[in-house]
Amino acid sequence: MKPTPMFMLTVKSKNRKVGKIAVSTSPMSTCPSSCQFKNNGCYALSGPLRCWWNRCSANTNDMVTEWENFLFRVVSLPEGTVFRHNQAGDLSGHVEHDGQIDGFRLNQLVTNCKLKNLSGYTYTHYPVLAEDVPAATKTYSLSYTAFMNRGVIEKANCKNFVINLSANGPAHVDDLIDSGIKAPICTLLHSTVANRKEHSVKTPRGRKIVLCPAMWNKEMTCDKCRACMNPDRKAVIGFISHGHGIKKCNAIVEKYMPLRSK
Repeated sequence: MKPTPMFMLTVKSKNRKVGKIAVSTSPMSTCPSSCQFKNNGCYALSGPLRCWWNRCSANTNDMVTEWENFLFRVVSLPEGTVFRHNQAGDLSGHVEHDGQIDGFRLNQLVTNCKLKNLSGYTYTHYPVLAEDVPAATKTYSLSYTAFMNRGVIEKANCKNFVINLSANGPAHVDDLIDSGIKAPICTLLHSTVANRKEHSVKTPRGRKIVLCPAMWNKEMTCDKCRACMNPDRKAVIGFISHGHGIKKCNAIVEKYMPLRSK
């Protein structure tokens, strides 16, 4: 029997880039096998965040709790609170179908955010394109898995809870946009992009990617920016590879190159 996943809610983050907002942490087991950064350069595997993630995954912290109590803690946040879901981890996965989002739990979370008028947002590596679903996934079919994930993400996205699709690089951004999915997109970028003074690059098909302001402006935080909290955002936001896994991240991003300057 698999251990029961445990979740953590921090009412006020101490992360400089995020700002003093509410953040949650989900266990490593929530990360889908389709995420190419899983145990392979993920930013959450280094620094202070790794300590929090380990405690959450191993259930060795008083702040860690089961899903139902976690939802109670979310709905207990003051009305209008900015809530970053999953500073580490991903959305809850379906118990029976590997690689598929648990739509029931996601709906519970979105409903709670609506009840308290929270500004909730998160990012996901769950696949919404059939080609991104690992062939070894034990489910109905690759296309079905991607179709179901796409459906629950589009249905969940609203002003109170925004799910950003996490692309693996510029070319992947093009594939996601061309698929017609209705969801905002973010992407990882090669570390060398940090040297671009114009703070933007373009995908192989000419779409503009704007660098996250917190990556180059030390005064900027998620709480001040709030771009990732906009469900109708057209701009693609890019995050530069960083941390101890930078080389591994760069290697993955290079598969989805080239990118063009502004």
